[in-house]
Amino acid sequence: MQWRSRAVVILLGFVLCTVLVWSWLLPSGGSESPLSESPPEISTPPFPELQAHPLPPSLEAWDVTSAGDYFGQVEPTLLGYLVWTEFPVRVWIDRSSESAPTSAGERFGQWRASVLAAVREWSVYLPLTEVEMRDDADIAIARRRPPLAIVRDRITGLTEFGAARTAQTRFEFYARSHPDGSESLLQRMTVEIGPEQSAARTLATARHELGHALGIWGHSPDPGDALYAAHVPESPKISARDINTLKRIYQQPTRLGWLLLTEQTGNRGNDSDDDRSLDGQHARPYIWSQRDRVSRQRG
Repeated sequence: MQWRSRAVVILLGFVLCTVLVWSWLLPSGGSESPLSESPPEISTPPFPELQAHPLPPSLEAWDVTSAGDYFGQVEPTLLGYLVWTEFPVRVWIDRSSESAPTSAGERFGQWRASVLAAVREWSVYLPLTEVEMRDDADIAIARRRPPLAIVRDRITGLTEFGAARTAQTRFEFYARSHPDGSESLLQRMTVEIGPEQSAARTLATARHELGHALGIWGHSPDPGDALYAAHVPESPKISARDINTLKRIYQQPTRLGWLLLTEQTGNRGNDSDDDRSLDGQHARPYIWSQRDRVSRQRG
């Protein structure tokens, strides 16, 4: 186990993961899109080989290919496409700490209802379930405005603050340990959605960000799709193009969901048990995400 921990620590020095940031700005604002550096390829153990998983039944049954897709706009990560392999995907939605009815608690409740509506919309296409505890979640949705994007010009040394954002999604990778000693490679998603929007805008924002969290790591160029890059007056619902894109993603090879390769296991599998760090301790896993160092925004 120690050699594997050392391998992961070494990998932490150069694994770079992009974070997709989507801005829903005021009418006078614009949109942001990420620029990411090109990281090195992963080709050494203990990481599993790229391999496709069987389609979930809901996507297997989907057949509206005539609508087209925007798969070409989707970026894979170093570990492959962001495919969920254990269903239902567990979603945690932020809750108010107010015990007595207050105006703040009511606004929180409206925000939560909008987010839950978006979860129900997407659950038609991929099985999702709400969980009570954040630590149990695959996707955690927090009621919080994302921080300002800060960019430092390497030439002038000046620091620039990007436009305010109302939502963002980021991911991290971790290893899950099983009773037989094997470990599988999985992802977690964190979604932040600001509290200042109307119920309708919050629903549209949550719908968009959940599309990212379910694996659509890119934006559509069509304003009729839920994953369009900017806010539009008539917020689109989940389109056939969105689902066509999602289906193509889930047909792609990935390292996620397969067993880490060891001297004892030459194959891969997909059991579920406990979330652990790569040193075998029940604790927060190694996080292979360097959002603040890698992510850049442009207006």
